[in-house]
Amino acid sequence: MKKLVDGIDRISEFFFGKAGKNLLSLVTLWLVFISITGINLKTREWENPIRIIQDDVHLYYIYLPAVFVHHDLTFGFFQEEPDYQRKFWLSAHPETGVRIPKMSMGMAMVYAPFFLVAHYIVMPLTGATGGVYAIPYKVALVVASLLYLLLGLWLLRKLLLSYFGEAAVSITLVVVAFGTNMLWYVTHEPAMSHIFSFALILLMAVQTQRWLAKPGIKQSLLPGLLFGLIVLIRPTNIIFGMIILFMPGKAVYRFRERVQFILSNYRGLIIMIAGFLMVWAPQLVFWKFASGSWFYYTYGEEGFFFGNPQVFSSLFSWRKGWLVYTPLMLLAFAGLPLLYRKQRGLFNLTAIMLVLLVWVNASWWCWWFGGSFGNRAYIDGYGIFAFGVAAVAQAMLTQRFRLLRAAFLLITGFFVFLSAFQQWQYRQGIIHYDAMTRAAYSDAFFETTLRPDLQGSLVDPDYAPGVKGIYYPPHEISKAERQKRNYRILINRPYLEEYLKNSAGNDPALMRRILAASPQTDTAAALEKWVDDKITRMWK
Repeated sequence: MKKLVDGIDRISEFFFGKAGKNLLSLVTLWLVFISITGINLKTREWENPIRIIQDDVHLYYIYLPAVFVHHDLTFGFFQEEPDYQRKFWLSAHPETGVRIPKMSMGMAMVYAPFFLVAHYIVMPLTGATGGVYAIPYKVALVVASLLYLLLGLWLLRKLLLSYFGEAAVSITLVVVAFGTNMLWYVTHEPAMSHIFSFALILLMAVQTQRWLAKPGIKQSLLPGLLFGLIVLIRPTNIIFGMIILFMPGKAVYRFRERVQFILSNYRGLIIMIAGFLMVWAPQLVFWKFASGSWFYYTYGEEGFFFGNPQVFSSLFSWRKGWLVYTPLMLLAFAGLPLLYRKQRGLFNLTAIMLVLLVWVNASWWCWWFGGSFGNRAYIDGYGIFAFGVAAVAQAMLTQRFRLLRAAFLLITGFFVFLSAFQQWQYRQGIIHYDAMTRAAYSDAFFETTLRPDLQGSLVDPDYAPGVKGIYYPPHEISKAERQKRNYRILINRPYLEEYLKNSAGNDPALMRRILAASPQTDTAAALEKWVDDKITRMWK
C-alpha cells in the first residue's frame, strides 16, 4: 500500500507541481476536447437515421426547415410531409389553425449558422439525400455541439484559474467533462440543449464580470443578450439571472454593495433588459401571429408542483437520481463549506444556484425528465457547480498527508471511470432510460452483457398520474410482475368480462354513465365497449 501511495504521490507531484505550473490545465482542456471529438468520430452517430435529430431536438430544429426550406411559419407543410409526422407531432392552435412547436426557438437560433452552412454550401456540393435530415445537417449540429463544448471548457478554465491552482482546475475539467452525464450529451445526443446552455451560462458569467469592472453600453448589452438566449433555449433557466446579483467581481463581494451598484447603473440594467427582449422578440411575434397572444403556453397539462417538489427522488432515486448516476457532483456540495471560508462570493452563487436548480427540477411534473442517462436537467449548471468541485480538489491536493492526496485521486479516478462505463452500459441498453430500480441497478452494476433477466426488475414510470403530481402510484410495477399479471388477465378474461357485465347490470348509475359516454346507441354494444376498455386499461 505504501508503494502505491508513493507512486501516486510522485505522479501527482510531476503533473501538479512546478512542471505544470502554467500549462497543465491548458493541456488537460485540449486532451479532453480531442478525446470527446474522437469519440464522436468513432461512434458516427450522424450515420444512424434515428440519432442526432431525435426526441426534443425535432422541436428545436423544425423552425429552421420552416423558414429556410418550406418558407412557411404556419407549419402547414407538416400535414403534407409524412416523414415529419412519423418523427414528432405539432399541435394546431384551436382558433388560428397554426401549428405551434412545443419548444421555443432558442436552440434554432443557436443551430442557425451551422444549419445555413450545411444548407447553402455542403448540401449543394455533396448532393446528399435525406431532405432536412440528411447527414450534412446532422454533422453541422455535432460540430456546433463540439464548438460550444470547447467554448464552455475554455471559459470554465478561465474562471476557475482566477480562484484556484492549475492542478485543481485540471481535475475539475476532467470531472465535469468525463465524470458526469455531460459526456453523453456531447457524444451521443449532442444536439440536445444542455451543452449549449452550459457554455452560454459560463459566457454570461464572464460578461457579467466585465460589466462589473466597466459598466458601459457594450458590457451591459452582452449579458442581456446572452441571458435572453439562455432563457429562450430553456425557460426554467431564468434562475441563472442570479448571476447578475451574485457573480463575484474583482472586489470583495457584498450583497448590499452589488444591489447599490446595479441601482446606480440603472441605465446599464435597462440596456440589459432591452438586449433580453431583442432576443425574445421573434418568439413573441411568432406566438402573437400563431395564437393571437404575446405569450402562449405550449406544454398543455404539463407543469410544476412547486409545493410538492420531489427533491429526494430527483437527487437519489434509482430511476434517475442525479447524484446516483453522477456521484462526483457530490463534490459541488462538499465544496460549499470550503467556499464559505475562502471565497464567500463563489459560495453565495454556487449555493443559491444549487438550491434553485434542485427545487425547479424537482418541481417539474416529470422530475426524471423522460428518457435520459441520469438527470440531464442539471447539466446546464455544471459550470457554476464546478466552483465547489474545484474547492475540494484544491483542498485535497494541498494536504500535507500523502495518503489523503492519493486516496482523493484514486477515488476521483474510479468515479470518472464508473460514469464513463455506465454511459457505455446505457448505450448497450443495460441501464434503462427511465425504468431503473435498486434491484435493476444492482443487477447491472459492472455488467457487460444485456441479459434477458436484467429487464425483469425494471419499473416503467406511470406518466399519466405524474402530470397530476401523483408519483409512484400503486400500479407502477416491475416488468416481470406486469407479465405475470397480464398472463392472469389473459387466461381469466371470460370470467372478468362476465364479472364486469354483472357489476354494471346491478348498478343503474354506472350503466347510465356507460351509456352517456358511449357513441353506441345499442345498450349491449355500449356495455361490450366499456368492458373491453376496462380490461385494456388493466392490461396496460
